[in-house]
Amino acid sequence: MAEPQRVACYEEYLRQTMRRAEYERLESGGCYARIPGFQGLWASGPTVEDTRNDLWQALDGWLFVNGFVSHLPPPHIEGVELAVVKRAE
Repeated sequence: MAEPQRVACYEEYLRQTMRRAEYERLESGGCYARIPGFQGLWASGPTVEDTRNDLWQALDGWLFVNGFVSHLPPPHIEGVELAVVKRAE
């Protein structure tokens, strides 16, 4: 039997998503990161910490544009579901 999904608050969804980030050291000495399943979402910086911080901000912006502007559901993150509440217009 499959593990039930937990409904997450926004910040928990961000944390769970960031755990799936993939980092790569660049030849220039900097760092590049992306999160599989989040098309066009990436960040780079001089250090892993800078790249991680930039990726967090990029993820927040990516979710805003794709969710609230384009009305697309957030990508599925195994074990956590982001509850989307529609506001009355």
